Amino acid sequence: MTPQIFISHSHQDENWAKKIATLFDDYKLKYFLDQEKIVATQNLPDRIRKGIEWCSVFLLIWSRNARNSIWVNREWESALRSGKRILPYKLDESPLPTSLDDLVWVDSEDYERGSHELLRGVYYPNKVPDIGNRLDITPGKWKLSASSMGIQANFIVNLRANGKLTGQTDFLGLKVGVEGKWRYDIASQIFFMQTVGRMGYQTQSENIEIRIIRRNGNVFYGKGSALQDCTLTKLN
Repeated sequence: MTPQIFISHSHQDENWAKKIATLFDDYKLKYFLDQEKIVATQNLPDRIRKGIEWCSVFLLIWSRNARNSIWVNREWESALRSGKRILPYKLDESPLPTSLDDLVWVDSEDYERGSHELLRGVYYPNKVPDIGNRLDITPGKWKLSASSMGIQANFIVNLRANGKLTGQTDFLGLKVGVEGKWRYDIASQIFFMQTVGRMGYQTQSENIEIRIIRRNGNVFYGKGSALQDCTLTKLN
């Protein structure tokens, strides 16, 4: 069954709600996103109550703003009473309400990693479909190849959901273990990777920036910051 999502948010966090809605549009997911301000009243408006009844996933965009919003709190309380599956999406360090503090939540930094964990949470227990036309770099095992002035460099890296990476680089036949961190900016379609390799007492740092241009199946094509041709291949 395709998820039906209610996006609960403070109007002060509306930009985040819209970014997430755009992601859902790409996956052709149905969602309820109320952008009208609720006037002073003691009860939730009918449109909100019906949206909560309709949804299968209640996405709670949580922040200081949401914590201080009487309407966001009434919405999640209604979803909890209705037995809806609640998925918190945290924008800051504000603690979740006591009634929800045992839930698994998604950090907004996930947005810089292809929204992998958010999509997994929304589609659970089913797998996230590969819609084929998105250029997102997501956690998993990847091969990165870059060619410049006839010299080829290759990385095999495990991109982890927490933004860290481990792997190996092969440059001119020399294989070196590396570790570091990564992120992917969805808006600019730029992949960033910082690695540190160690050979004995020496360390070698690399800062890699690749603008993704297109994809063909599991192979993503791009240009590096020095305009070199690059490919990223999803291995799993």
